[in-house]
Amino acid sequence: MDQLSELKMGLSVTAMAHQGRERRSVGLRRKGRSLELQHLEQADTWLALAKRAKVLDESGRRLRVSHHDVVVGLDSVGVAFYRMTLPKVGTQETDAMVRMQTETRLPLGVDQMGLDWKTVDCNDSECTATVAAMRKNSPGVTDVVALEPDHIILEADALVQMWRWGCNRETPNVLLMSCCEHYTVLCCVRDYQLVHASVLDLGLSDIVPPDTVFEAMSPLNSGPMEQFIRDLKSSMQQYHEEHPECPAVTLLTDGSDALQAIVQAMTQADLEVNEAMPNEAAFSGHIAFGVTELYAWRVPIGLALCALNEHPSHYELFKDLCGRLEKKQTSKVRPFLPWVAVCVAICLLIGTLYTVDVKRHEKLTSLTNAPEVAQFQEEKAYQSMVARQRANMLELINVVTSKEHKGIILDKFTYKKGQPLKIAGRADKSEPWYKFEEAMTNLKGVAQAKRDNLVLDEKGKKVKFGMSFHYKTYTRKVTQ
Repeated sequence: MDQLSELKMGLSVTAMAHQGRERRSVGLRRKGRSLELQHLEQADTWLALAKRAKVLDESGRRLRVSHHDVVVGLDSVGVAFYRMTLPKVGTQETDAMVRMQTETRLPLGVDQMGLDWKTVDCNDSECTATVAAMRKNSPGVTDVVALEPDHIILEADALVQMWRWGCNRETPNVLLMSCCEHYTVLCCVRDYQLVHASVLDLGLSDIVPPDTVFEAMSPLNSGPMEQFIRDLKSSMQQYHEEHPECPAVTLLTDGSDALQAIVQAMTQADLEVNEAMPNEAAFSGHIAFGVTELYAWRVPIGLALCALNEHPSHYELFKDLCGRLEKKQTSKVRPFLPWVAVCVAICLLIGTLYTVDVKRHEKLTSLTNAPEVAQFQEEKAYQSMVARQRANMLELINVVTSKEHKGIILDKFTYKKGQPLKIAGRADKSEPWYKFEEAMTNLKGVAQAKRDNLVLDEKGKKVKFGMSFHYKTYTRKVTQ
């Protein structure tokens, strides 16, 4: 187990999650070299659970305590993950490109979705970003926002942190699998961080019914088990192509007969699988707990660990909704504070204007003949020349990903100084592609547009395409 120095001291966390038919809550804090469990609660509704966990008082109002955070989890059903390759630019520019690209793939506009992203691979010219998105009006989101949590975190991130800090594990790169009641989560983990996740439609109750007699069971003879293995193989193949460093599946387990049946079926299907059980030695507390309880509360425990991390790497799709009611009340009570800050700043500015002006004149006079000034002027002239050559790439990306190009999904947009821009994408029909090609060819500033790798399916409908073209002066080698 890693040293707990990466987890915050002095902060306690109450984490709540919807697991199966119940809502479960845990209280957790770091205490020395162990993780102290302060409570384990469960209830049928969010309201009842929040009251038992002392998140809400009896009237339903949020209780706020210093050095204490409240985290609520979102299950993985309804969360979409995307991968996209983007040019290597600043964070703000990358965010703009991610949102434009994501909007072409989502059924709703970005403003109606919760969205977060992070880069997982970068080289000198481009980066690969993973995007997580979910509808803001999803019932699960509406329910948890009413609790006014400090953080809303994905179940997949929680599973990764539970495996990292609460289980015995040997490698930082795995395909982590967790079987829930009616779905299964598969997480691609690299360097102990979630880089991608997917959901299989079958869960533990679907694969291994509760009344199963395990002594007489042949795992691969059941229809649901066979379907589960097929779905799992398909997902694993995709992950192995994108992340070859994550070869084997690690199953979170409590050692139950049902989960052992899944391990046996995977082994019979020639799928390499390891098991990760909660480590009781990693936890302490005055409440009674064992492997069974730690496994049953694995998601809320993982959520709490996300909040305790000194260097968080989890996705937060709904930052703007966290603690929203508290922010509204605070803004009503203290609306004058921003004006006080402005007045103070103005007073300080007036008091220093004269001094600064005199000092600036003296310094500029002394630097008139300095060699640094000539060098600075030369650098500024060169920067201006480069700026005149460089086109606004975000403007071009905005045009390329416009909603006017219906039926077109862009997978790659690559540009590098002195080389043609390259676009790769796909379309369900050939007609949208031809319209897109014509629009790009006639776009102002575009020259020498060429087709690259145009592929039609057997019926001649679905299209995979590539294009390259010069754009203004940015893609041409210019001698100054």
